[in-house]
Amino acid sequence: MGITKLYPMTVRELNNKGFVNPWVTLNFSTEKIIDPKSVETWIDRGGMPIFCRLNDLDERMGLINSWVEAICYRDLKQLKDAEYDSEIAYNLLIHLSLEPLISIPRLSSDFGTTNESIKKHLRALESLFLIYKIPAFENPRGRPMYKIFDSGVLNALRGGKNTLVSRHASLTTLIINEILAQYEYSGKFKPEIYYYRTRGGAKIDLVLKTKDKLVGIECVTTDDISPYRQRGMKSFLEKYSNAIGYFVAPIQKAFSIEKNICVIPWNSIA
Repeated sequence: MGITKLYPMTVRELNNKGFVNPWVTLNFSTEKIIDPKSVETWIDRGGMPIFCRLNDLDERMGLINSWVEAICYRDLKQLKDAEYDSEIAYNLLIHLSLEPLISIPRLSSDFGTTNESIKKHLRALESLFLIYKIPAFENPRGRPMYKIFDSGVLNALRGGKNTLVSRHASLTTLIINEILAQYEYSGKFKPEIYYYRTRGGAKIDLVLKTKDKLVGIECVTTDDISPYRQRGMKSFLEKYSNAIGYFVAPIQKAFSIEKNICVIPWNSIA
């Protein structure tokens, strides 16, 4: 017997396709790719059962927000060993949907509470699987980033605003979900996921680390993979020569920029 954690449905699950694990094998072949529209649908609706099947935006957002409120105002109070403020929990989720890289002292000031209270509520939201804590790569003093666990929930918390920023956030959430689900359902040890920032301003969205892999991931919502866009990835790869970098972009066919930098289509990640 064993325990398997279930994540929001993956893109392939939503399309009743067989399981593949490209983030485990790093084989993003085009033999079993899915319709790009399926990725667009996940970015808009997420992978939560019931919610993701609703075509009407207002209905979907209303149900998701009611569900989130029920968790914050009812389920949160069932957790033991601590008292929680439902308003703080709900407002934290709204804040994280807009700004995942937070300052705890600033939040405690804005919410009229203590640093420890903010940390306690963040831990509770993690334990309820509503957020993921994404540490800074090889920077223990760096502020952690908190990502909403599902893009449908993320979009509802953001008020349904469809912007380049919101699409980028949703795409990043999709990739986190695909990575974690593919490792879990393959029976592999859970990978470590980080974000990357340097003092000089170089950054990439995600770093995937296992005992034998180090992968930089940049999520792209346009087909712009210009040299300017590549700066953060090249900075990362110069520092970690054993790593490989992937740009995930809305393109038709994969191609290589350099021997350790590849651009792969959205629909090859699932």
